[in-house]
Amino acid sequence: MSSIFKIKIDQLFMNNYNVGIELTMEFEVLPEHSAAHLGSGTVSVLSTPSMILFMEIVARDLMESVLNEPYSTVGTHLDIAHKKAIAIGKKVKAKAVLADIDRKKLTFDVSVTYGGEVLGEGKHTRFIIDQNRFLENILS
Repeated sequence: MSSIFKIKIDQLFMNNYNVGIELTMEFEVLPEHSAAHLGSGTVSVLSTPSMILFMEIVARDLMESVLNEPYSTVGTHLDIAHKKAIAIGKKVKAKAVLADIDRKKLTFDVSVTYGGEVLGEGKHTRFIIDQNRFLENILS
């Protein structure tokens, strides 16, 4: 890696960032998170799209806590297994652990659990972006 690139990457971060940093957040499973509501199924249980949303939120928030303005991240890839259903009204925990940093590419181990049982888990990839440049590029 060139030293110029390393300096640019180091300037993106305001806090300590290393592989292994993690964040866990709690989410209440609401009726709008159900498979029946979203149309991804017919049952009123936590939908796969909503479970993935919880995973993306926690990974995003983890990086927002260490990135300088105007930098943020965008999700680009998911490889997730939804292993167990959970009823509406339950509170689940979503966790993201930064597993790899490859320049601006960030890979996370993500999971959603209830009472210690894994409901879903997998890998999630995000890229660091300059929000201003990103918006300029897609709006032009």
